[in-house]
Amino acid sequence: MVYIKVQPKTDFRKRLAEIEAKYQHRSICTGLQRAVFEDVRRCISLGMTKVNIATELKIPFSDELRKYLIEHPEANDPENIWQKLRKK
Repeated sequence: MVYIKVQPKTDFRKRLAEIEAKYQHRSICTGLQRAVFEDVRRCISLGMTKVNIATELKIPFSDELRKYLIEHPEANDPENIWQKLRKK
């Protein structure tokens, strides 16, 4: 995994205004892996109408699934595995 050591400095207001002026529609925010929560909130406050967070959910889920399958190599029923992971 890649972790950002220094947060990039983004001029949200100017950048979003440029995007909206060029494309004449509201923005969708993607690629937020490891984004700072405050930056996400700021994008929304500046008019971003959709923020994709699927990757942020997939990473911890797949990490836990991988760990569970290594610890339980005999596990083969997705429903049972899902029930176990939901309890964590």
